[in-house]
Amino acid sequence: MDILCELTGDCPSNCGDGKRQFGLLLDDGRLIPMVKNFGPFAGTASDLKGFCGKRIIADGLFINNPKMPMFALQFKRLPPRR
Repeated sequence: MDILCELTGDCPSNCGDGKRQFGLLLDDGRLIPMVKNFGPFAGTASDLKGFCGKRIIADGLFINNPKMPMFALQFKRLPPRR
């Protein structure tokens, strides 16, 4: 999910072409910023731009900090078709 799109409604058709911060929009409605290699707001946009707006299965480390939870992405894939 393009975080800026979700928060402001500014949603380019190409999800910012990999130049915007991505996050996970969970089934419960929470929007969780994603990081890669523990660099804040770094690396995930280029990895995820092909998955923008799609449901994925993400593997990594969920950091549950009360001030700002985040997800450190390791692997991602599309879910199996039903």
